[in-house]
Amino acid sequence: CGADKSVVFRTVSQEPFKVTRYHQAITSYGSVYDMDIEATNRFVITAGQDKKLNIYAIATGKPSRSYNTDSKAGELIKVQLDSAALYAATSSSDKSIRIYDFFSGNCIAKVTGHSEVVTSLTFSSDCTRLISTSADGCIFVWKLASSMTKAHQFRKSELSGQKYQVEEKEDLMSSQKSTIDVDDITLEETFGKKAFLEKANPSAMPSWLIRAKAAQVEPNSQVEAVQPSLQGRWKERVGEEGITFWSEQSNENY
Repeated sequence: CGADKSVVFRTVSQEPFKVTRYHQAITSYGSVYDMDIEATNRFVITAGQDKKLNIYAIATGKPSRSYNTDSKAGELIKVQLDSAALYAATSSSDKSIRIYDFFSGNCIAKVTGHSEVVTSLTFSSDCTRLISTSADGCIFVWKLASSMTKAHQFRKSELSGQKYQVEEKEDLMSSQKSTIDVDDITLEETFGKKAFLEKANPSAMPSWLIRAKAAQVEPNSQVEAVQPSLQGRWKERVGEEGITFWSEQSNENY
């Protein structure tokens, strides 16, 4: 995918090594920013300036489905699927994270927290957490709803051909069609610049990071003011007493 509004599909053969293009899909509008391949390697999902989640069949390269996203989200910047291909997590220009149902296109959750655009998303392998990074320099770990985790485990068992024991199978699968309560998705842990510097190993840090760590000051600590010292020709001309500045509105006489 690229800025030319196209998604190019190619086959790669090993012996002899050869790359062959077999299809090129053109989006309706704008550049394609990101893409991901679902668990069965049959479909690819893209995100970009057209504000849509476009799904293509890998075998043919032709469009399979297209979902309209939240009109308030703005341009889609990142898209990431979980390992069972049930959920598509997206980041947008409005700095929010949304999770869509891969099979229906319904927006089942929306969370906010980053102060800048989210630059990366990834699900944990068991779909209990969603990790996001942002241009604000922070890493957020989101705890996902238990219903999402159970549906993920059930889908994974289907893909692997194993049986997954669940008491209410119908209720489990029907949960994909409803919106998940935003309270079920909570911000579990954050890693900012200060936390990173506190946990970093000094022996593995570059020199610029060591200086940054040394410059960290606790919010409640007392900092002694340091008077600037004059050097060079300024010191010779002014002397140790420095220069006194005054305003025309000052009541003091000089």
